[in-house]
Amino acid sequence: MKQTRKISVGVTVALLIALVFTGEQASILNGSRAFAAEEQGTAQIIESDYPRDEILVADIICSPEYGYATDATGKVPSTLAIQNAVNDCYAMGGGTVYLPAGNYLVDARIDLKSYVSLVGDYIDPDEAEGDYGTVIVAGVASTSDDVGESYNLFRMQGSSALIELTFFYPNQYMDFVMPYAYAIEIPGGITNSMHTTFTIKNITFLNAYKGICASITPHSTLKSVTHEQLYLENVKGTILREGMHLTNSSEVGNFCGITLSPSYWAEAGEEFNAPDVRNIVDYTSEYGVGMILGDLEWQQIRDVTLEDYHTGIYFTEGDRNTDYSMSFIGSFYRLSVTGSFCAVYIEQMYANMGIQFAKSVLEGQYALVNASPASDGHVQLSGVDCKGELRGSNLYYNDQLCDEAPEIEEAELSYELPVAELFDAVRDYGADNTGSTDASAAVQGALDAARANGGGVVYLPAGVYRLESPLTVYAGTQLRGAGSGVQRDNIDECGGTLLLAYYGKSDTPETSEALITLSGDNSGVSCLRVVYPELNLFEKGYDSETLPEYAFTLRGEGKGNYADKLYLEGVCNGIDFSSCDNALISRVMGSYYRIGFKVGGKDAVIDNCLHNGICILKVTLPSNSELYAWGTYSKRSELLATNVYQLTRYSTHFIVLENAENAKINHVFSFAANTFLTATNSTFTGANLGMDSQPSDSGAMFELTNSEGLCYNTLRDACSMVGNYYSDSESTLTVYNRITLLPGFGMNNEGNLIADTVMSAGAIHNEAAEIGQIWKQETDYVFVDYSDGETEDPGNAGERDGNAVIILCVCAGVVVIAAGVAAVILWRKKEKREK
Repeated sequence: MKQTRKISVGVTVALLIALVFTGEQASILNGSRAFAAEEQGTAQIIESDYPRDEILVADIICSPEYGYATDATGKVPSTLAIQNAVNDCYAMGGGTVYLPAGNYLVDARIDLKSYVSLVGDYIDPDEAEGDYGTVIVAGVASTSDDVGESYNLFRMQGSSALIELTFFYPNQYMDFVMPYAYAIEIPGGITNSMHTTFTIKNITFLNAYKGICASITPHSTLKSVTHEQLYLENVKGTILREGMHLTNSSEVGNFCGITLSPSYWAEAGEEFNAPDVRNIVDYTSEYGVGMILGDLEWQQIRDVTLEDYHTGIYFTEGDRNTDYSMSFIGSFYRLSVTGSFCAVYIEQMYANMGIQFAKSVLEGQYALVNASPASDGHVQLSGVDCKGELRGSNLYYNDQLCDEAPEIEEAELSYELPVAELFDAVRDYGADNTGSTDASAAVQGALDAARANGGGVVYLPAGVYRLESPLTVYAGTQLRGAGSGVQRDNIDECGGTLLLAYYGKSDTPETSEALITLSGDNSGVSCLRVVYPELNLFEKGYDSETLPEYAFTLRGEGKGNYADKLYLEGVCNGIDFSSCDNALISRVMGSYYRIGFKVGGKDAVIDNCLHNGICILKVTLPSNSELYAWGTYSKRSELLATNVYQLTRYSTHFIVLENAENAKINHVFSFAANTFLTATNSTFTGANLGMDSQPSDSGAMFELTNSEGLCYNTLRDACSMVGNYYSDSESTLTVYNRITLLPGFGMNNEGNLIADTVMSAGAIHNEAAEIGQIWKQETDYVFVDYSDGETEDPGNAGERDGNAVIILCVCAGVVVIAAGVAAVILWRKKEKREK
C-alpha cells in the first residue's frame, strides 16, 4: 500500500509538470471554458439514476459539455471550474449549480456565494456499495489550522446550500494520520453576506479529519462573529478528530439525522483506502470528539448518533462579544452516544436556562458530566438511558429509560413529487422578474399550462416578482423559486426569488382569497420569499391599531398540500391549511402579525419552522429598486421596541390548530409572539419546542380548549417574572422536560410535568482535567497492523516520515507549477493585448 502511494504521488507530479507545457491542459487547470458551451442560464430538471427526495431544477450544469472544464476522474483539479460555475450562478442572482456524479479534485477553497446551491448526485452511504455519486476529492494541503484559503474545501456565504456530496481525502491513511482543516467552513458575519441561513444536506464524509465548523473563524479583535440559522440534515461519515465545531449562533439552528461512525470509512472499499475499523476506533476513541457546541441559541437537535469517540459532545464556554454570558441553550431528541469515554461533557451553561435530552442513550465511563457552576441552568433527562457515571449538579430526570417512555409517531417529511416537466415563467411566459410591472398574469399562464399538462414545476428564476392578483396552483404542480435551500435577505443584498405582494388587503382577512391558493391534491410551493411592501414599518410606522389587514399568503384546499423552504418576511397571516389532510409545513421561516400557521384535518406536520418578529426589519431589495425605501439598519433597534414588539407580542398567534387530528409539531421556535400554540378540539404531539420573549401580561406558550397534547423538550422565556406557560379548558398537556426562565415564577399552570426530580450525582473532582478539550491535545497514536496481530515495527516510522516529505514536496511543487501556469496565462493575455 505504501509503495502504491509513492507511485501515485510520482504520477501526479509528472502529470502536473506536463500540464505546464500544454496550452490546452493549462486551460483545464485554470478552469476556463475550454469547450463549446450549450446555453447557460437555461433552467432544466435533472433526471439521473440517483434517488432524490425532491425535484432538482438546475440553472447551471457544471460539466465540460456546458463550458465548465471539470475533470470527473479526479486526476486534474476542478477547483476553478466549479468556482466559475458558482460565480456565474451568483451573477444571475442565484440558483442551483448541478455537479454530476464523478470524482472532482479540489485543491483550494471554493467560495460558495450567497443564494447559490451546489448540488451533486448522492446515495446514502448506508446503501452506497462503493458508488458515492458526486465525490469531492480533497487535494488541499495538510495543516494543523482550522481554516484557511488553501485548507478548507468550501466556505459558505449566507443563503447558500451544499447538498448531496461526498468528501474523500486520498492522502489520509490510518498508518500515518495527517491533520487537515475543516472540510466546510461557515465563517459567520465577517462580511454582511456571510451571516444568515445555511443548508448542508445529504453529505457524506468518508475520512475527514475535521468536518464542519461555524463561527470559529477569527475576525478583527474578536475570536469570532455570529451566524444564524444553520440547517444540517442527513450528515453521515467517519471524521477522525473533530466532527463538528459549531459556536456563536444568534438565531435558532436545526440539526437532524447526523451519524458519525468508524464504519463508513472502514466499509468504503479499497478505492477509498478503507482501513481496518479497529484502527479507526483506536484513534477516535483516544483523540476524537463528535461535536463541540458553544454559544448556540435555542438549538433544536434530533436523531444524532455518535460512535466510538473519546468525547461524544463537548459543550464549551461561549465567545459571544456581549455584556452577558452566553452559552448553549437547546434540546436533544433521540441522541445516541456509544463507545465513548465521556458521552456528554458540559463546561458552561446559560444561567436560568439549560440543556434537555429526551429519548436518548448516553454510554461511556462517564455518561454525563456537568461542570457548569451550580448557579447556572438545568440539565434535564427524560427517557434517557445513562450507561455510565454521572457527575455535577442541577441534573433533573425521570426514571423511565429510552424504550419505556411513550413514543411519538414519526412525522413524514416528504411530499408527493410534482410532474417532472418544467415551465419557466420568465423564459417561456414572459414574467417580469425585475419587480417593475405586474407579473401575476404571466405566472398564472405558466401555472395554467402546467395544469393542462397534468402537473409540473412552474419555475421562477432569481429575481423580484410583483404580484397584484392572486395565483392558483393546481394538482401535481409546484410553484418554485431559485435555489435548493432556504434563503433570506442578506444585509444590503437581495438575491434568489422574491415575491412582492401588492394583493390581499381585506376587511375579512381569514376568509378572503389568499395570495397563493393550492387548489388540488399534492400541490405546493418551495424556495420562495414573500414580502408585503405596504406593510413597511420603516415608512409607515404601523402599530396594532393602524396595521392594514391582509388575507393569508398561502392556502391549501387539497390533500397533501405543502409549503417547503419559504421565508415570509412580515406577513399579516401566513399559511392556512385548516382544510387539508396530510399537509406539510417544513422549513418555513419569517414573521407574522396575526396568524402564522392555521392547521386542521388529519396528520398535519409542522417541522423545523420559525417565527421571529425581527424578520420584518431585515428585508433588502435590489440596490437599483425605486419601488420604495425599506429603511436603514440604524433605525432597526428603535422600530423593534416601539413597533414590532407592540405588534407581534400582543397579536401574533404562531400556530393555531382547529379540529386537527394527530398533528405533529416538531423542532419549532417562536420569538416575540403572544401564543406559541393555540389548539381547539385537536390532538397533537411535539418535540423540541421553544418560545422566547412572550409578553408578561397576556398569552401563553400553550393555550388549549378541549384538546390533548404530548410533548418532549419545551423551552420558554417570558422575559419577565410572570406569564402563562399553559392555560386550558377541559384539556390535557403532558410535557417531558420543561425549562422556563426564572423557574420560580412564570408557571401559573403546571400541567403534567415529567422530569422535575433532582438526580443525585457525584461531585466533580478530577473529571475536568481527565476529559479535557481532547481536540487541543497532542496525539500519540501508535498504528497496530491488525492483519497479523502485531504492532507495527518502529522502523516503519522512517517510511511514514518519507511519505510526509514526499507529500510536502508535492505541495510545494504544485505551488511552483501553479505560479508558472499563472505566468503563462498572464503572458498570453499581455501578448493578446499587444497584438
